[in-house]
Amino acid sequence: GYSSEAELTACEALGPRSRSPSRISTRQLPATHGRLSGERFSYNRTLDVDICPAGELLPRCGQSHHKNGVQRTRYSRLAGQCRACPLKAVRQPDSGGARRIYRSEHAALVEAQRQPMADQGAPRRRQRAGLVEHPFGMLKRWFGCDHFLVRSFHKVRAEMSLMVLGYDLLRVVNRRGMGGFRESCARRQQAKPVQA
Repeated sequence: GYSSEAELTACEALGPRSRSPSRISTRQLPATHGRLSGERFSYNRTLDVDICPAGELLPRCGQSHHKNGVQRTRYSRLAGQCRACPLKAVRQPDSGGARRIYRSEHAALVEAQRQPMADQGAPRRRQRAGLVEHPFGMLKRWFGCDHFLVRSFHKVRAEMSLMVLGYDLLRVVNRRGMGGFRESCARRQQAKPVQA
């Protein structure tokens, strides 16, 4: 839920496969006041057009432009061409002007990212969210680590590493008990090779 298009693109370029329950909208048009959201429109890559739910084509209009560091392309259809459409009331804006859909340069990557998450289903996504959020909740509420005490990337990274180490040790002790934790440490110490 915290990812952005730029971060997903950077991960893809570096190679690691990331999975994020992304709520990024590549269409930039939420459903408001009973209107259809931009997600209901489908994109045809070969024709480079958006297709409305009524099957009409919205061709590319004008030049692409940047907004918040992301290049966006506008797809639109003249308002007069939609007068007889049965979906006009839910498809066009209240002003009666043309419906515009903006498609991000990263739209294909975001949609490819979204599909595996959708295939997992809601229960699996809730389980993943619970597994991820629990450590942060414990660090913030139980350990009182609600903000970093240092500045600069390397210092913050070191502080976060110490907090996570403390969390992990607490989980091990809770799971194995203090006696089991000591035995495990002793076994690891004995397994270390002797240095001459």
